[in-house]
Amino acid sequence: MIAHQRHVGAPFGLGATERHPHHPRGEAPVGSVIAFAGAVAAPLPGGASPPDSPPASPGGGIQVEALGWLLCDGRALASGAYPELFLALGTLYGGSGGYFHLPDYRGYFLRGSDGGSGRDPDLAARIPPAGASSPGEVGSVQRDAVLAHYHQYDTGTVEGVTTGSGQAAAKGTAPQTSSAPVDSAGTPLTPATGGSAGESRPKNVYVNYLIKFTNWPLRTR
Repeated sequence: MIAHQRHVGAPFGLGATERHPHHPRGEAPVGSVIAFAGAVAAPLPGGASPPDSPPASPGGGIQVEALGWLLCDGRALASGAYPELFLALGTLYGGSGGYFHLPDYRGYFLRGSDGGSGRDPDLAARIPPAGASSPGEVGSVQRDAVLAHYHQYDTGTVEGVTTGSGQAAAKGTAPQTSSAPVDSAGTPLTPATGGSAGESRPKNVYVNYLIKFTNWPLRTR
């Protein structure tokens, strides 16, 4: 007799039913990506077979493979071990010889693809994923940028002033400049005070991006 089986429940099952276990109604399709607010345990070695249950270690990291998800970290997977995900992704993110790569979303913001809407004015400058040639493909990467703009300043000159130790200022003295953003007092900003030499960014919070690799992580009751 075959033991009664059920699909993993919410939130990872997303309302799955047992009516059609391979493609349960209400289930997220393979290849779906979610933001996960918890820590993720180290990836399982080898194939895609999930363990009987995830480790119960509060705050220590969830074994997301047991729930049908993988961390989007760009690693290579055997296409035969992850057939559903390989069908969804192919070698869009790289791979050959029976292997394919996961998307690597570590450190990235996600953006909806332009899809002909014209809302990405710099689409042509995007970098296609490893397995594609068009910058408009899903998975293409865009470098950071600041919208082109300018600032207009009023300029003036300072007449020379003589002091006991010499000339303090000369007519036409050039303004002092800094390559870094400065506050109202002229002090360069740091990452802790709102400045960065590395990127422009909005306020943000770290999450782990997970990708659905199967609709078949079943467990017996």
